[in-house]
Amino acid sequence: GSFQPFHLGHLSLVQEALTKNDRVSIIAFDEKASIHSIWSPVELWNMITLSLTDHIDRIDVSFIDNLKYDDSTFYINLINEIKKTKNPVLWTKDYSNIEYNLVLRTKLPIEKYEDLSTKDFKSYDIRNLFISGDHQLIEDKVHPEVFNYLLKLREEKASKFIDLYNDFQFVEAYKKTSSKYDPIYMTVDAVVTQYDGKVLLVTRGKNPGMNKLALPGGFLDKNERLENAAIRELIEETKINI
Repeated sequence: GSFQPFHLGHLSLVQEALTKNDRVSIIAFDEKASIHSIWSPVELWNMITLSLTDHIDRIDVSFIDNLKYDDSTFYINLINEIKKTKNPVLWTKDYSNIEYNLVLRTKLPIEKYEDLSTKDFKSYDIRNLFISGDHQLIEDKVHPEVFNYLLKLREEKASKFIDLYNDFQFVEAYKKTSSKYDPIYMTVDAVVTQYDGKVLLVTRGKNPGMNKLALPGGFLDKNERLENAAIRELIEETKINI
C-alpha cells in the first residue's frame, strides 16, 4: 500500500502478521509528491522503524513505482517482489482492488485481519487533517513516536506543506463547485518535441501544482474529440502556431 502515513491500522496488521510468520515484507508505493503522497520513501521507512523498533530485524521494506497508467508493469514489479518471499501469505485489512488483483494473478493465500476496526484509520482522512493543520486530531491515529516525527517534518519543511495546503484547499473548493460543470473527468495533454529531443513544458499558473512544470493540457469539453481537445489546450496555454 501507500502507507501515507503508516498509522495504527497498519501497525496492528503488521504486529498480527508477526505473531504467525517469521518475517514480514512491507511493499510500499513510491509515488510523486502530492496531497495523496506526502511523505518520501525515506520518511515512510522512518515511520515504520519508529513504530516497530522491537521487531525491525524481522521486517523487510521495499518500494516500487506505483505506475497507475501502466497496470501490467506495476503488477509485474509487485509480483516479482513477492516472489522473493518464501511461502508468501498476503495480509490485508480492507481487501482493495490491488489485493483482489494479486489474488487473481498469483493465487496467494490471504489473511484478512478484522480484529481492529479500520473505520477509524483511513489514510485519506489522516492526511487531510494533517495538511489542514489539525494535528491534534491525528495524535490517536499513529504511533506516538510517528506523531512527533510528523510534527518535526512539518516544521522542517514548512514551504512544502504550505504548497500542499494550497493544493488541498483548491481541491476541496473545486469539489463544492464541480456540480456546475458537465460531468466529464477526462483530461488530455499535448507532447511537442524538437528535433534535439527537447519537450515543450508550461509552468502551471494555478493550483494544484502551481509554479510547477507540466505538459500543456486540460479537461475535455463536452462533445469534443480527444485530438481536438489536445490541440485546443496546447494553443490556449502556449500560443503555439499549428
